[in-house]
Amino acid sequence: MSTTRSLEATTLATPFGAFTAFWTPDDEVLRACGFGELSDIAPVLPRSARRLPVRPNDGASAIQRAVSDVLDGDLDAFGALRVNQPGTPFRQSCWSSLRASAAGERMTYRELAERAGRPRSVRAATRACALNRLVWVVPCHRVVRSPAGLGDYRYGVAIKTALLDWESDHR
Repeated sequence: MSTTRSLEATTLATPFGAFTAFWTPDDEVLRACGFGELSDIAPVLPRSARRLPVRPNDGASAIQRAVSDVLDGDLDAFGALRVNQPGTPFRQSCWSSLRASAAGERMTYRELAERAGRPRSVRAATRACALNRLVWVVPCHRVVRSPAGLGDYRYGVAIKTALLDWESDHR
């Protein structure tokens, strides 16, 4: 982000509540997003990005189009978004594996670790989900503690359940 001088942000209404996204305006790379208002999601930004000025953008942007497309039934629309979040090579592998998962699919943390290439690194896979700054776009809500239990979610189990149910109903 060395050449980035500002960020743009928008908050969109979704069936799951307000969804806020931050991106770099020059390349429309998504830097952080989550469920809540601007002030709720800003702390999720990487430290270096928190110092940048943020301009509201309620016009057309890649994230706004993708959210609209997903809600209209194109469950693969987030795949076209460019994303960037700092993380170790294993975390990057976890996040890539999540982006490759199908809407409505559920996997355990163990399965995520296997898909990311380190089957014994279940705790590290759990940590990758906890540190995900690109919620919904990098769908950590699809990871469950076990087949019988959902596990935690940064924005609450109710939103996790709603996302999983909505994806299952719309795939």
